[in-house]
Amino acid sequence: MRLDKLTIKAQEALQEAQALVQKKGHQRLEPEVLNRIVDLQVARAQNRLADRRVTLKLTAHAKSFLAGEGFDPIYGARPLRRAVQKYVVDLLAMRLLNGSLKAGQTVTVDQSGEKTLSFKSA
Repeated sequence: MRLDKLTIKAQEALQEAQALVQKKGHQRLEPEVLNRIVDLQVARAQNRLADRRVTLKLTAHAKSFLAGEGFDPIYGARPLRRAVQKYVVDLLAMRLLNGSLKAGQTVTVDQSGEKTLSFKSA
């Protein structure tokens, strides 16, 4: 998928998520809405990695982990961007800098423990 199409898709997903959140008001987010927001944040990370020709894939367990870490009863899904940054983007950036992740590779992220994610490169 081309980068510009992915960006358009991410913008559409953001608009959809914002409409759902506004519709629900301050109610607790349903898992489907939270998962959609996780997908949006992951799409942003994928766009950034596409510049380096790195493909990012997350398992359902990894997405569920991020949803749990990124949800706060008071702030809702606002901390989700920081959770994706902390648990995925920062670690991938370190791998890019130290050379263990190279252009053209695909990284699959999965939950490996209660509070950890594992990264497998292919």
